[in-house]
Amino acid sequence: TEAEKDRIAMECDITLAQVNTWFNNARSRRGDTNPKLAQKLLKQQIASLNNQVALLQQHHQESSPGHDSF
Repeated sequence: TEAEKDRIAMECDITLAQVNTWFNNARSRRGDTNPKLAQKLLKQQIASLNNQVALLQQHHQESSPGHDSF
């Protein structure tokens, strides 16, 4: 957030512009030049993982001893 960037600038005795430049360069080094796109992709990955977990839990319940599968 802007408040966190302000705090970092004060603690490191640098300007807010330098902090912003550092974060921009870090995103570029990671290949994450579009944070909104990266966030959207992460949300999609999380949703996919949640679906996989649900399927695994369902499979585990169906194959548990004591479950009638007639």
